[in-house]
Formats: sequence, C-alpha cells, structure tokens
Amino acid sequence: MQLPFYDDWFQSRLNKTRNILGDDWFLGKTILELGAAHGDFGMFFTKLGSQVTFCDARFEHLESIQQKLQVASKLIQLDQNTVYDLGQQFDLVLHFGVLYHVENWRQDLACALNHSNLMLLETVVHPDNTVEDYWEPGGGYHYDEYNCLHPTFTEASVEKTLTELGAKFIRFDNADLNTTGWLHDNVIIQNVYNWTSDNYLLYQPTVKNDIEYRTHYRRFWLVIR
Repeated sequence: MQLPFYDDWFQSRLNKTRNILGDDWFLGKTILELGAAHGDFGMFFTKLGSQVTFCDARFEHLESIQQKLQVASKLIQLDQNTVYDLGQQFDLVLHFGVLYHVENWRQDLACALNHSNLMLLETVVHPDNTVEDYWEPGGGYHYDEYNCLHPTFTEASVEKTLTELGAKFIRFDNADLNTTGWLHDNVIIQNVYNWTSDNYLLYQPTVKNDIEYRTHYRRFWLVIR
C-alpha cells in the first residue's frame, strides 16, 4: 500500500540524490538499499545502470520488489536491529526513512558504514537537541518498527555517532526537500527539512478547519568515511 503523501516525498529525496551525485555517477555502481520497502529508489537507479541489492525486514516487501524488477538484482531479508555483514562492499548505501524504526540505531549505522565509504542517510529526528535519546513501543503498522522499540533521537546525537564511527558528513537542510500531503482523511503530513533549532516551533502540529497537520522533522546527510 502506498500512502497518499508518498509520491512527492519520494521525488524530493530522489531529486536531491541525483543533484548531489549526478546521473552519470550511477553507471556501473553497486548500491545497497537498506529498509527498501517497495524498492522505489533502487529500481530507479537500476535504470541508470547501477547494480542494486535490496534489503528489507519484511518478506512481503521483497516480494513486491521482485514483481516489479526488470533487471536481475539481489534481494535479502534483513532485520537491521541485528548485527549484519553481507560480505560485500558497495559504492553507495541508501539509508532512507528507516533509522528511526531501528531500536539499535547506532549499531545499525556502524553496520551500514562497514559496507561502504559513502552513504546517503535520511531520517526523522527530534528538533530539540537538548532532549536525550529515548525509546517507546513500536506502532505495529507495516512500515513501522520490526519487532523492536521505536527510538527518538536528535540530529546532534546522530552526528555524534557518525563522528565516533570515523565518518565525515554534509547535512542538507534545504527547503526543496520539504513536502506536504495527505496521510488520510483530515490528516496532513508535513515533512520539513529546513527547520532550525530556533524556528522549529513554527512547524508544531496544529488543527485548522478540522484538518490535523502533523510535522515530521527530518534531516538528510551525505556521509563519507
């Protein structure tokens, strides 16, 4: 099932990836897509000549990728809440929209970076950098946590972990990543990337004319090690 707001959000992250690396870069490259869901990113880059390995914890998601693939690719059922080693190095790791669904998220970042010196990382974060990391029960939705707790962390916590792992990074806090769209009747999701620690309260959830506006504070990094 594809959520109504997904198309614009997918396209904004895809455009940012293409702008950062350039389409010519993908020819002949190997890519690991973690938390691939239905594999939309990886399948696009196969069309640019990349060899993509798709990983997801849910078998039904891998089945949906298999049905749509037009080129031979590797599909791996992978629970990122465990220590993993795929025994291969990749030119790029795509790590989009999954870190905040992994209880052991620091361990997951370490495992991901063990597979490549280049990663694109995108996730929800808590906008208040004074908040300490915490964990709550997962939501049980089929895009939510897979047999683990739901973590909440800040951009500062992520960047501290990346630094401790020996990585350097560039953060893209650009408005061109922002999207707004319907989640379902009377609920709109705002994916916001260009917020700052000084203005994030401007995007707090609100209700207007019986429509609820929910905000996901998100960050996007190019990670190099």
